[in-house]
Amino acid sequence: MPNKDAHIWAAATMELGALVCTSANPKCELCPVISQCNWRKNGYPKSELIRKSQDWHGTDRKCRGTIVQALRENESLTENALKKLWPDESQVEKALKTLIEDQLIQAIPRQRYRLPQ
Repeated sequence: MPNKDAHIWAAATMELGALVCTSANPKCELCPVISQCNWRKNGYPKSELIRKSQDWHGTDRKCRGTIVQALRENESLTENALKKLWPDESQVEKALKTLIEDQLIQAIPRQRYRLPQ
């Protein structure tokens, strides 16, 4: 992880995993870092791990994703507007705090939030 602009690296790696490097149907031909891919260098081995599925609905991760998606679609939003997107206000408050700590969103004046500039 880079020391500078770690939030950009984190967002980029999540997008890469979500859109290109997927477990079900990887799109290796679109990968910008294919030359550094150990999975490819090792001949695309199958994983022996048994994945536990996580119930997505109601999780902190889903709440954080809902907030980030809303901020992708808007220049900025108030805390009250974000709280209307999720049934548990305390979970939104926790998500806002951790998203700021992870540098994935920014708090701006008048209780508003936006994606990093």
